[in-house]
Amino acid sequence: MVKKSDSKLLEETKNIIRLKHYSIHTERTYCEWIKGYISFHNMKNRDDLNNRESKIEVFLKKSGDSIYLFRFCFPSGFLRS
Repeated sequence: MVKKSDSKLLEETKNIIRLKHYSIHTERTYCEWIKGYISFHNMKNRDDLNNRESKIEVFLKKSGDSIYLFRFCFPSGFLRS
């Protein structure tokens, strides 16, 4: 669930991405990563972005572990129709 403060952050992100003429797919991917990051750290406002380097490392480590586990459990041909 996206809160109002999250929605403002996402709108600002979208505006910057559009100014740089990035792909809509890039925009969607960035926004999904941001939503996951906010949710993972249970962030309530922008002040929660302090110490972001260490938070990013933890988030990426956990995300990487999840991706590795997913790929291990579901071999590449498994999900294709």
